Amino acid sequence: MVSKGFLRIYRLHRLLYTGRKVNSYQLSRKLEISRATLFRDFEKLKDIGAPTHCCPLKKVYSYTQKFELSKIELMEKLF
Repeated sequence: MVSKGFLRIYRLHRLLYTGRKVNSYQLSRKLEISRATLFRDFEKLKDIGAPTHCCPLKKVYSYTQKFELSKIELMEKLF
C-alpha cells in the first residue's frame, strides 16, 4: 500500500515537472497541506537529487531543469 505522504510528494514532483514556477501558497492549497509540510516535502525531493530551486523572496518553487521520475523510482529513492 502506498502512503499518503508518498503520493503527496509524487504530486508535488508532477507539478514541478511541468516546468512552471509555483508559489508556495498556491501549492499548499492545491495539495491541501500546510506550508511547513510543503517545505519538508520539497527538501525530500532535493535530498534525492531533484534539481530544485526556491526563490525565498517570492516563495516560488521550480525545477532548474527537466527531471523525470516515475512512481517506482521515487519510491525506491524515498524508502
